[in-house]
Amino acid sequence: MKMLITPWGNFRAWNEVTYHFDGRSERSATSLKLLVNSLEPDYVLLIVPDSLLDDREKELLLKGEPVTYETHINYIRESVKDFLSAQGLEEGRIEIFVLPGKGTFPPPRGVENGVTIRVEGEATDYFYAFLFELYKFFKNNSLFSDNDEIEVMLDLTHGLNFVPVLTYRALKEFFSLLANFRKVKFVAYNADPVVTGVTDSNINVVEEALLIPKISLERTLKDKRFFVKANHSELRRSCRENKLEELYILYGSLAFGLPLLLAEEALSIKRFYEELNEVLERCVSDCRRLTECTYEDGTFSVKRSGTFQDSVRVAVFAFSVLESLCSVVRLPEGEGVPFKTVKELHEAVFSRSPVVSYFIEKELHSLPNVFEQITSEWKLYNDYLANSDKQEQKELDDKRKDRAHPDKRNFFAHAGFERNVVELKRGSTGEILLRYRPDRKKTVKKFVREEMERFALSE
Repeated sequence: MKMLITPWGNFRAWNEVTYHFDGRSERSATSLKLLVNSLEPDYVLLIVPDSLLDDREKELLLKGEPVTYETHINYIRESVKDFLSAQGLEEGRIEIFVLPGKGTFPPPRGVENGVTIRVEGEATDYFYAFLFELYKFFKNNSLFSDNDEIEVMLDLTHGLNFVPVLTYRALKEFFSLLANFRKVKFVAYNADPVVTGVTDSNINVVEEALLIPKISLERTLKDKRFFVKANHSELRRSCRENKLEELYILYGSLAFGLPLLLAEEALSIKRFYEELNEVLERCVSDCRRLTECTYEDGTFSVKRSGTFQDSVRVAVFAFSVLESLCSVVRLPEGEGVPFKTVKELHEAVFSRSPVVSYFIEKELHSLPNVFEQITSEWKLYNDYLANSDKQEQKELDDKRKDRAHPDKRNFFAHAGFERNVVELKRGSTGEILLRYRPDRKKTVKKFVREEMERFALSE
């Protein structure tokens, strides 16, 4: 599957030049036409900021007619469609996203009755909004369940201000996460600068790489209960959600290579996933609906009603993990996780990370040594090990003494299969089941939460 993503600035100011790429040439005001024809992507995502202003919208403002944020967005989208049509691009093949911008943009010099547009908000709102829209696009097009190789192509030719770097960052983080489940190739393009007097521009490959599976932990986990820091009372009510912390545990289980915890948390979160997904959808929708638009003294002001928090990113990534996980492994709904499922998780998810895979493989090789002893009752892994290990009595007594005290270092060193928290039993059909002992699950989650906070950079 091939996907081309391109962020744009003020496309109405661009001039036509002849673009060159891979032995082909195309005269156009944008590099997109040649790239679409040459690369033949399955999907094209075009991103523009809400800091643009359409001429038809200006006429309404100058007449004193009110313009809502939704109307503003629609005018921008229609303006993009008109431009694509003029360039000979099929609008139906291109998905247009109008995302949060920022800044003050006066009209060009010499323009009579011009309108200045001022957009107020945080630059990072663009990053979180783009991640959310990217996740929705994958979900709505059933792309999480498509296990084919992904080729992500980013054209940075027309990006403006902070948009290129935040687009690049969002794509790298999102697709490095998906690289845990499938092969992902990333290619970035950028054309030679087009300035006055330039008639030709070469499109260059500026980066090409296979993405390494990676989990991003560069933010702290404060404000875990909110998707949006709201300025509006109605938005504050709609954005509160107490289950967000569970997403951090699912996210952490993937980050730290904990297959049993990943399986258990995925099953748990799956039960309230749709509900939490609806909360996020509502927060984003309300944030847009409650954006204030005013026109006064020649300035059209767009003021956002809230600021997206890092919980949006964690939710998007956790939801993406859940969607991808369910496409590669069948998660059982009953009590306990079959050993077979744990092995499948290792192969489907963690085997692409050599270091993490090494620790998990070691545990999966050791666990079967106690299988012959396992009964139909839940029993601590440590009890089975104490029975099977041929050690001095003092060592056995020490193990028994430690049963009530799970060790954090051992927990991570043994890929979550810490002997004092993992229980095993034989299921009704003879399969070996594993789980975290219910009264110690809180300790397990505490270990993961503390390490996520320790590895995250302070804000």
